[in-house]
Amino acid sequence: MAISPLECAAVAEEDKEQLKSLERKIDDKLRTEFDPSSGRFVFSISGSVRRNVINALIVKYEAVGWKVDYGFDQRDGEWLDFRT
Repeated sequence: MAISPLECAAVAEEDKEQLKSLERKIDDKLRTEFDPSSGRFVFSISGSVRRNVINALIVKYEAVGWKVDYGFDQRDGEWLDFRT
């Protein structure tokens, strides 16, 4: 049976608290640090976050109108790039 992209973004029960916590942090940062003139905000992901949690965040924020890209490199770690 084929699964949908939304099913791939499903979050396991043990990851739901981390998802809620990251969503609160992102919301707080967007409220205080998003610069409408640039239309962009980068959120650095710290600690260990499973990819399905990151995918769920991307789905949630894109559903409310953000364009979100995931980035990673060995020097800077992981981040989400929010754009309007």
